[in-house]
Amino acid sequence: MKIKEQDISDFQLNDEFINQSKINYYRVFSLMTFHVFLIEIDKEETLEKIWKKLNSKIAFYMQDKFESNFEKWNLYLFFIINEDCSVPIKYEIENNPFSSRKIVIENNNKKDSHEDIISTHIFDLDIELNIKEQIKLDEFKQGSKIFNLIKEPEIELSRDGRSKDESITVIYEKLLKIYSDEV
Repeated sequence: MKIKEQDISDFQLNDEFINQSKINYYRVFSLMTFHVFLIEIDKEETLEKIWKKLNSKIAFYMQDKFESNFEKWNLYLFFIINEDCSVPIKYEIENNPFSSRKIVIENNNKKDSHEDIISTHIFDLDIELNIKEQIKLDEFKQGSKIFNLIKEPEIELSRDGRSKDESITVIYEKLLKIYSDEV
C-alpha cells in the first residue's frame, strides 16, 4: 500500500468553521485507488456544524473528478476529534449514506499518524470467526424439507400481501413444527 498526500489548495471551502479545521487529502494506492480525507477538529460543536457541508463540497468538487466508479464509491472521510463525540452525532455521521464512508475517531490525543489511521480503518481486518457447526451443502438440496417449505405458495415473500417479516415468521414457525415433530 502506498499513501500519497495530495494538494487541495485550489479546493474552495469558503466556510469559517470548515477553515478552522485541518484537512488532509490522500490517494491510497493498493490494488485499486482509494481517496481519503482526514479532517482534524477540536470540538464536537464544530464537527456538528461542518460535516454535512464538507461532505457535500467534497462530493461536488472532488468526487466527480475521480477516474473510475470504484474510486467514486471508495471515498473515505475521517473526522478526527480530540474529545468525546456524543453517540447521536457519531451515529448520524457514520450512517449517512451520501457520497462517502464516514468514520469519526474520538479522543485522538495519542496523535496516531495519518498512515496508521488509514491502514487501521480501511485495510486491517480484525474479524474473529466463531464457527460452531459446519453446514453440509446437501442439507438444502431440492426436495429437502427446508427447500419444499420455502417453495410453498403461501410463503411467497412479496406476493401474498404480508410483509417480509411476517412471511419469515411463518417460515420459522413451520420449521419449528417440522423439526420438533421429528424429535
